Amino acid sequence: MGVKTLFPPSTVKPQSQYSIAANIANERTGAKKTGFGHLNGGDIAILRDSFSVSTWLLLGGALQVLLSFLFPRSYLAIPIVGILGWRIADAYLMHFGIKKNVWAEGVIKGKWSVGYPSDGETEIVHGKPGDNGPGAVMILGAKSNSPLGMFADGYKGVGVRFHDMLVQLEDKAEESGCKRSKKVMNPYHQTDLPLVMGMSTWVSAGERPTNNEFATISYWRSVEDIHNFGLSPIHREAWNWWNETISKHKHVGIMHEIFALPERQGWEGIYVNYQPTGLGMTTKAVESPEKGGQKLWINPIVDASRGVYRTSHGRMNRGDPEGKSNDSVIAKHPYTSAVLMQ
Repeated sequence: MGVKTLFPPSTVKPQSQYSIAANIANERTGAKKTGFGHLNGGDIAILRDSFSVSTWLLLGGALQVLLSFLFPRSYLAIPIVGILGWRIADAYLMHFGIKKNVWAEGVIKGKWSVGYPSDGETEIVHGKPGDNGPGAVMILGAKSNSPLGMFADGYKGVGVRFHDMLVQLEDKAEESGCKRSKKVMNPYHQTDLPLVMGMSTWVSAGERPTNNEFATISYWRSVEDIHNFGLSPIHREAWNWWNETISKHKHVGIMHEIFALPERQGWEGIYVNYQPTGLGMTTKAVESPEKGGQKLWINPIVDASRGVYRTSHGRMNRGDPEGKSNDSVIAKHPYTSAVLMQ
């Protein structure tokens, strides 16, 4: 018996987390923009992380002092007290359920996991956990080691090229579908860019108080696809620019890590009361036999409160197809079926 994914198939390729945060193709898809003005969500995260909390407080205090020369000090207190009071009240109204909790938008209540349909299937997953998912994961990271943070010379150049490469992956993935060349292609004339199943962006928060690492996690069909993209024209241009300018930008750091993920041998995803993220924001393109071969994009989210996806042994395809291996060692699971919170 198969497992049904929680979300219906889409005839339009969904945006990845990175695409949403960077406002890529928002006009085409009609998705809600993130950020403020010309700054997208990623820009604001980097800007906020470029200065310590004390620096931001001092900047606010300096602005208050400057405004005090133009307006009576009693007037300046009105907007500060009013806005702060409203935000505190608003938070409590949402916390106690009196007002809709916007912080929980998109959160899937309960326990869920990821399962990918086989070729020719749509939203019903008959394969074993681990089948048909990503074959490789790549982490790309960049950081500024300068007290100027994102305003340091060279950091913008890295960011622009980083962004352009990921935009091209988003745009070309839909065109290339699941096709992969079986022969070595000329890397300078490559036309069929590989399919990325999903990308998400993170800011490291534990290493230092400011100028933390900004990283993107991407899920690929195979390591070969990553290497092919590494030899594509847009990546070669960025590579050459870095090699030519590295002596000027010793305060800018970049990194990448690649992990091969053999199917059925060691990966899983489990989430409780969480919004779609990571593997949960990947998609798989399939051709639907019921719809004359129409291409559909499948989100792999499945209920993990019962069955094979309930336990780690089951999700990692190490036995336990009925999801009962935990019953003798821990209490019965408290999770209900996964439901998308509105």
